Amino acid sequence: MPINVTDVLFVVLVLGVVALRPALEKLRLPVSALVILAGIVVGPAGLSLLGFTESIRLFSELAVVLILFYAGLEVQWDRFVVALRPGFCVALSGIVLSAVLGILVSLNFESSMEQALYVGVALAATSIGLSVPLLKQANLLNTRMGQILLAAAIIDDVLAMYFLSALHTSLSAQGDLGRMFFGLVIGAVVLLLITLVNIGFAGLLKKTYFHQKVIIVTVLLFLAALGSGLITWYVDMSIAVGAFLSGAVMAWSGIAQKFTFPKSVFERIFSVATPVFFLAIGLQITAVSIASQTLWIFSIAVTLAAIVGKIFSVWAVPLSISARDRWLLGVALIPRGEVGLIIAALGLKQAHLTHHAMMALVVMTVITALVAAIVVPILARGRESVTSKVSE
Repeated sequence: MPINVTDVLFVVLVLGVVALRPALEKLRLPVSALVILAGIVVGPAGLSLLGFTESIRLFSELAVVLILFYAGLEVQWDRFVVALRPGFCVALSGIVLSAVLGILVSLNFESSMEQALYVGVALAATSIGLSVPLLKQANLLNTRMGQILLAAAIIDDVLAMYFLSALHTSLSAQGDLGRMFFGLVIGAVVLLLITLVNIGFAGLLKKTYFHQKVIIVTVLLFLAALGSGLITWYVDMSIAVGAFLSGAVMAWSGIAQKFTFPKSVFERIFSVATPVFFLAIGLQITAVSIASQTLWIFSIAVTLAAIVGKIFSVWAVPLSISARDRWLLGVALIPRGEVGLIIAALGLKQAHLTHHAMMALVVMTVITALVAAIVVPILARGRESVTSKVSE
């Protein structure tokens, strides 16, 4: 079997991203969005060095399962419970405001309703991977505001994945309200069954002698994620939803604490799966004109919707924190990351999202990350100076 040069170049690029990832993360840059941009540059829309081959498509499908399973596995349920009520209020407010603004902006640019809905759902999720390190670096993660951020970010991701499944089911119904309602009910039942099966599987796994067998446990967890994803895919929901739910249930069951080695293995796999999936997205974007004025105006409008939606969501609910901490919390919730881009990528795959809209969401992801990386440390320093003056 001859070696495909495109696939070899793709592997080289993936390994290059893996090597550069620590440096990019230190700069607080959204690796996922930058990788998509790299894919656009080397792909059909840019230099045409790579194309979207069948093998790349297959690996990207497996990558999304691994990425979302690991995202679920990273859910810190203990911290989530501490600030459940305010976190839920902030999350729900942020999701509604961001989604509504995203939908209105999209419709104003003559997008289809399907595209507007995908943009709205993509704006719902906050990037835990970008927000948490910012507060941790400012020594604010263990404050009341930090606890609310963690809870809100977790709920953002969970609800965003649920809305994705509901959106996918609704669009599959093609306007048939009866079929749509039936699909949503079936979807809810399936998600409940996946939850129960994963709880039972985690319980069995913790009781076996496999805790010494890193490879076996890792393979079994991957099969649980893949099986959950295939079940949701079979009932016309996204494979990503089942994988995320499986990981979140495993995290809730405490399996991540019992099997620390498999989690570290998944962390390494995640570092490879991320560039595989997001490079593949970039290679699929073929009809983008960088010189298009409409593209950049739309990108700016979507970015403003993303920023305003999260900042003002914090002021829309009652919280027992200071005004400065409200601003800090709002800005820390701004960054979007993997979950939002995966939602957008699934919309692109289903032809509900245009290439220009996908590009606008990539630009939004980069800008929101940069805004948070610059503003959060400034607000944190101001908070420290106010605190020191009060203590004096």
